[in-house]
Amino acid sequence: MSILRDGHWVQRLLLVMLALLASAHVTAAGVPVNPVLIVETGMHRSTFKIAVDHEERFFVSASGDKTIRVWDLPSGELKKVIRPPIGESNEGQLYDVALSPDGKLIAAGGRTAYQWDGESVVYLFDRESGEMVARTPGLPNIVRKLSWSPDGKFLAVALPKNHGLKVFDTEAWGEVFSDDTFTSNLPWVEFDAAGRMVAVASNGRLRLYDTDFSVLAEDTVEIDAAPSSARFSPDGSLIAIGFQQKTTVEVRSGTDLTFAYR
Repeated sequence: MSILRDGHWVQRLLLVMLALLASAHVTAAGVPVNPVLIVETGMHRSTFKIAVDHEERFFVSASGDKTIRVWDLPSGELKKVIRPPIGESNEGQLYDVALSPDGKLIAAGGRTAYQWDGESVVYLFDRESGEMVARTPGLPNIVRKLSWSPDGKFLAVALPKNHGLKVFDTEAWGEVFSDDTFTSNLPWVEFDAAGRMVAVASNGRLRLYDTDFSVLAEDTVEIDAAPSSARFSPDGSLIAIGFQQKTTVEVRSGTDLTFAYR
């Protein structure tokens, strides 16, 4: 009662309330701080992607349910659940995950940070602690596919809607290469054991890059369907291409993309 009767204290109280309202407004424009309640089932609740470390000691998975999970191999025991920043609607949904060759860093991307940054990013987490340790510079669209180079020095990011691909240096997380000349979505990018890179676009365009990211070869698939993935053979001599809504696999040369068989 004495505080309310004292005009000085009332004035201070009003100032504090105004400051809190102002800070709440600033927070609302940035990363949300209010907790989001989600039922934890011990497993993913929607489609997920996985990645395994080079020595196959553990694997990680990321999902549209906005979680990353770290699993032990070969037991399959769930070791950790990592929760990246999330927001309203689709913000925080993860469309791909990649594990550094030494198994220390997890890269995850999807609809990440667009709600508050106006750009997407790739989040980097320490696998053991689960803490976010870095993030890439802003990207013009959502992340569809991630791939680490075999030496762990580069991370390639495939983007939709004509934005092509970008490659980041994993020391400073600066962009070292970009190819925005693709004219359709880019659902897949991958390195081989030698450090070369292949990218495939949904309009059927294939592009093979050397270890310095110069274009070695370019071609278009023969199957009349949208490619969804491309994988090097272990020795890098062949590339297998998968398609949406097709059971056929088209195989190309890993040196010049010439057709081999399907």
